[in-house]
Amino acid sequence: MASRLKQLGEELTCVVCMEEFAEPVTLGCGHNFCQGCIERCWEAEEGAGAPPSCPQCRRRFAARPLLQKNTVLANVVKQLSLRDCLDDEPLPMLHHNQQQQKPQQQQQCALCLPQMRAAVKSCFTCDLSFCAEHSLPHSTAAYGHHKVVEPAVNVAARKCSEHGERLRYVCREDGALVCVDCTTVGAHRNHAAVRVEREDPVLKKALMDKLNALQRKMKAVRDNKLEFSARDRDMKTAFTAHASKVEGRQKDMKAFLEGEVNAAKQALSGEQAKALQKTKQDADRLDARLAEIQALEAAARQLLQTTDSLSFVQEYPIHSERIDAALAQIPDKVEPPALDEHGITEHLAWLDSVFTQIDKMQKTRNLYPWRMFNKRNLVMDISTAHPNLLISKDCHMATYSEEAQDYPDNAQRFECVLQVLCTESFSSGQHYWEVYVKCGTQWEVGVAYGSIGRKRHNERNVLGNNSVSWCFSLANGEFSGWHNGNKAVVDVRQPLEVLGVHLDYEAGTVTFYNAQSMALLHSFTGSFAQPLYPAFGVYPASSLALCDFGLLF
Repeated sequence: MASRLKQLGEELTCVVCMEEFAEPVTLGCGHNFCQGCIERCWEAEEGAGAPPSCPQCRRRFAARPLLQKNTVLANVVKQLSLRDCLDDEPLPMLHHNQQQQKPQQQQQCALCLPQMRAAVKSCFTCDLSFCAEHSLPHSTAAYGHHKVVEPAVNVAARKCSEHGERLRYVCREDGALVCVDCTTVGAHRNHAAVRVEREDPVLKKALMDKLNALQRKMKAVRDNKLEFSARDRDMKTAFTAHASKVEGRQKDMKAFLEGEVNAAKQALSGEQAKALQKTKQDADRLDARLAEIQALEAAARQLLQTTDSLSFVQEYPIHSERIDAALAQIPDKVEPPALDEHGITEHLAWLDSVFTQIDKMQKTRNLYPWRMFNKRNLVMDISTAHPNLLISKDCHMATYSEEAQDYPDNAQRFECVLQVLCTESFSSGQHYWEVYVKCGTQWEVGVAYGSIGRKRHNERNVLGNNSVSWCFSLANGEFSGWHNGNKAVVDVRQPLEVLGVHLDYEAGTVTFYNAQSMALLHSFTGSFAQPLYPAFGVYPASSLALCDFGLLF
């Protein structure tokens, strides 16, 4: 019954002034208005040079129609008091839900001068706020049709800044809140506009859809976090098992292996710490994303609870943009890091093989301890590669190509010599890496300062032909060592497939080995003044590939 009475009240309300009809008149299109309201609208249109029109359906008239009083409608309005027909509470769009949203600042009474007192009531009919004393008239029957609520937030913000009228419509074309004058003679004339009461449920549905998407995103992140927790447990179990196996093998090893076992345990612990730290960092990022989503959800839910349609419509774009940004920026899923046991199992297999090769292992490890504990997995820097060097996708191989590659120009690129550097440089410590050299008839492997020449056509820019590089090379079937243009021919008696390079920066040595037999090929001794980059020269019908040691300890 209440809803039917409310609907009747809306039918007896002028769409221009939003009050009950006063001297209602009917236009030729069938729509009704207060006589004073329609005349003011037409006066405004005439002042703007526009023909008179119906404010509701926009029908235009050649001249002002003769206004006929709607006697029946006037009698209905007279007999039915709107204050008895409409709900006592104002429309949901015209007040704040006090349990969900409090005023942002205390309102002042508009009639208290000069000392203003705090307002206790706001009237959306008067568009004013009043203290307890000045709100008393609104308790009388004469003001029964006024919409009185608890002190509202910024009553002035509910009026059009241009025309001073109430904001009653939403312009569908511009998405702006507008008044009646805006739609009849203002900037939004002839634009499609709807009442804020009708736009309220539309936008609430849109926000609800976004909220549902936000909830789905939040569930995906939570599920993702559970995967990280499970992977974390698996990593701990795996690393614990491997540590136990290393501990068990230690009992059967001879005294000379104790140092290596302890080193292996430390490396294993370090890998575990790095892996768990990576998992924790990713999980912490998921927590942060979850907190961000929860904050957006809470804000959206709070906005949905408001019954003030105007405030809701004003706040909706901000919340919508924030949710859209979160939905676009936060991925549905972050893959947990894979449990890489390759290096671990490889190391344990090596420990197993020790028992059949103890004598050989003892000799090898005593002579070349750095080969086990200073291995480096290197990556070629494609930004330095000559255009005729084709670099593999994993940046581990360089192959000569007759066709120049479409590499971008930069200051680091070799333009006149067929060379490429690695991304990593060394300025201290011992380092060992291996290069597969079998697939080549002419190549250079060595180290160089970053200051090596790259642009000029000059033989001095070739590896080993200057004071800033050292290399071991193959050319015309002859192996040799080069530095500062000085050549030392090397007699290689065994087949060379993998070249080992050992750098001891503090000792000032670069040594080259046959990695399969650990036979010494050539060594340079001096001193280094700059960081050294692993460097390679690759010529026609040749390729060089960096060896991957897997997970290093």
